[in-house]
Amino acid sequence: MNEKRDKVFLYLTYMSAMVIALFSFTAFSLTALHHVLLVIPGFFFVIQALKKRELDISISSWSLLLLIIVSTISVLINDVEKPFGNIFKLKYFIIPLFGIYAYREWFQRKFSESKVKLVINIFLVSVTIANISGLIGLFSGFNPLRFKTACHLTRNCGMYGMFMTFGYGMMFVMILLVGLMIYRKKIKDYVDYRILYSSFVVCLVGFLLSQARGALIGFFIALPFFYFKKHKKIFSVFSLVIFGCCLISYTFIPAVNQLFTDGSRIASVEHRISQYQAAIKVFEEKPLLGIGYKNFEKNVRDYKKKYDIAYEWIGGHGHSNFFEHLASTGILGLIFLFMFHFFWGYEMYSRNDVFAKICFPFVIALFISGQFQYTFGDGENLFLVMFIYSLSQVRVKSYS
Repeated sequence: MNEKRDKVFLYLTYMSAMVIALFSFTAFSLTALHHVLLVIPGFFFVIQALKKRELDISISSWSLLLLIIVSTISVLINDVEKPFGNIFKLKYFIIPLFGIYAYREWFQRKFSESKVKLVINIFLVSVTIANISGLIGLFSGFNPLRFKTACHLTRNCGMYGMFMTFGYGMMFVMILLVGLMIYRKKIKDYVDYRILYSSFVVCLVGFLLSQARGALIGFFIALPFFYFKKHKKIFSVFSLVIFGCCLISYTFIPAVNQLFTDGSRIASVEHRISQYQAAIKVFEEKPLLGIGYKNFEKNVRDYKKKYDIAYEWIGGHGHSNFFEHLASTGILGLIFLFMFHFFWGYEMYSRNDVFAKICFPFVIALFISGQFQYTFGDGENLFLVMFIYSLSQVRVKSYS
């Protein structure tokens, strides 16, 4: 064992987590450093695990690996303009799979409460700053930390250029924040309560004002699942309370009602439906492997014109993780995508440690919101989702 080399790789692994904490919501272009720092340690520790015959691959990781393989084949067998460019985008999944082994090594050999606490609190501070900057931009018209006019007149964008990407990203953050608050007594050594509570309030306001409907739906459906495993009655009551509050808000609060009934919002729904219809037509033509990973967006207008589908002049991705993969990777890709969600959720449900308890509703939120937005196509969101996935495959300490 080369201690000096391993020390460098473990340091790079820790810094890759720090990059997520610092930049995932404040400077997305710098978030790419997360992969740069993680790829070599990840690859190295995978090789080490192979030599020791200690790969210990979960079913969710197998599902993700099969999805990567199917996505690659789908590109190679289809007429894709820049095939290797499309395949290269699978790095968002491949590097985190390698990263699992780097993080496992770090937690086994370099774990310290102070280092974990630093990453968590820096993350909380950074998402809070991003929201404050976005909210200033929303109400003043100028985002002070981006040095630009706000990206939208009526919706919070944080420090992103796209309000929808920010809204869905904040959904994942809010699930994590709620989990930290619920289990605050068990994670008291890792979080500064003052930072946690302040971050929760600011991020909640920022999230609600992003007005991302699919993200809001995913968040509110996922919330009761914090209690699904051991408190079925609380889960049922909580679900009814949330449903009742949402119904009352829709009925009596005009701003909430307009999220779903405003003319532009109805048009947005119709546009999404047209994307789903086009995806189904692609599937009917190429059911097994689709038209190639990341190739739907470039061809959707042609399919709409061919089958006389509404909004034929509007392109874009499938506005759904599942319809996007159905069109681009066929039924095989869709099956492995479903398997990834199901087995990741099942693995978290089966464990009793705090991180797994937080990850279970995180997966629910990912699945529900993924019906309405191609979050697997947003690098901003995918960095955070796959970072959480990599960490979820590490067992540190179990709690009853």
